[in-house]
Amino acid sequence: MCHLPGEGGFSAVAEAALTPRELQVLWHVAQGDTYARTARCMGISVHTVDAYLRRIRTKLGVATRAELIRLAMAPGDGRPGR
Repeated sequence: MCHLPGEGGFSAVAEAALTPRELQVLWHVAQGDTYARTARCMGISVHTVDAYLRRIRTKLGVATRAELIRLAMAPGDGRPGR
């Protein structure tokens, strides 16, 4: 069963930088969903999920999935020491 993301819950930097669709992909990843499950839930291909995540990492300036989730879910602007 696929769940829909709730409103908010992301850092201010993620909310400001990402499109609603990118936030939806990010929500699935933050929930621990695989690329395949994310693709199935969103009605897109696994390759599209990968493309979204590459674009999200570029926009947020992070290199790994772990950094992405930490930044996206952090309170405030998501940056350490700010």
